[in-house]
Amino acid sequence: MHIHRPFHEGELLVQRRVDEEAEARRNGRGIADAIVPGAFRFVEAEPFVVLGSVAPGGATWASLVFGTPGFARVADARTVELDLERAALHAVDPLLADLAADPRVGMLFLEPETRRRLRVNGTVRREGSASS
Repeated sequence: MHIHRPFHEGELLVQRRVDEEAEARRNGRGIADAIVPGAFRFVEAEPFVVLGSVAPGGATWASLVFGTPGFARVADARTVELDLERAALHAVDPLLADLAADPRVGMLFLEPETRRRLRVNGTVRREGSASS
């Protein structure tokens, strides 16, 4: 489940330049290729998530999606479901259009008061969609 070498060469170069290799190794132990079971309840308790998307021209975009706790849930170690019927997204936010063009997404669940966080990267599949 944990990734042996979680950082690409560019990240390793930056870590060396700023003398943060030891800290990166410690932090890298928390990087996995699946959501650990202990994080399931954390995701489901959060009232918002930051989603990163890529626009058709290549620009990146961050969107804040919020709702009552439980609008985001972990279906299994590789699937996070967002119930957009229970969530709020600004009417002119380009997130949905961006994801229709490029399904890659980064999600960041944050609990500011404890500084806990969980980052999840993957691709989006809309319910009822044949693509994954």
